[in-house]
Amino acid sequence: MPGLIIDLFAGGGGASSGIEQALERKVDVAVNHNPIFYQIQEPLLEAGHLVVSWQGVRADESRSRANLLKMDRVGPRLWNYRPILSWSWQKVFDIHRHHRLEPNPLYKMGAARVGCMPCIHETKDGIRNIADRFPEQFDRIETWEMMVGRCGKRFGIGTFFSSDKIPGHDKTKPIPGIREVIKYSRTTRGGKQYGLWLQPEDEPPACSSMYGLCE
Repeated sequence: MPGLIIDLFAGGGGASSGIEQALERKVDVAVNHNPIFYQIQEPLLEAGHLVVSWQGVRADESRSRANLLKMDRVGPRLWNYRPILSWSWQKVFDIHRHHRLEPNPLYKMGAARVGCMPCIHETKDGIRNIADRFPEQFDRIETWEMMVGRCGKRFGIGTFFSSDKIPGHDKTKPIPGIREVIKYSRTTRGGKQYGLWLQPEDEPPACSSMYGLCE
């Protein structure tokens, strides 16, 4: 029987999706340490207030977000509200232009999403873009992988990305580390061939937005 998996740093009331993806099974126990809940929401709830948490997520950002509701009940007097859930990315940036607001500069550097650096769900193109523009981020992750690997029993390696980050990876072999994932990000034809135009650039272009923000 497999041992229990306990997520001691869960946020928002649920277990870490990253842990579940990496281990390929559900977390058994999740302990909520979300400071927003304990410092803001819980005191308001205890005082008898109705709390509505506004979230700026969009349905087309991921499959899991596509299944979200615009408004749902989390618990007694606690609701989530997602006002831009049905918006397209075009509408988001149109609103920026209308109000003469500059978007996050990372979007002009080719980022599809901003927040974590990188996100565990980062795309192949996104990984390559970060490796070119911010290689120090992956140097940091490589150090973490080595540190975690020294404490782990599974193949003696800790990995930031899950085993399915490289399609077709043999799961009987060690999960690819960050350097292997970066190499994969520079390939074409499903990882079978290195693309000469995908190799590191001495000076990445100043603007390479996938959202047409360079015009």
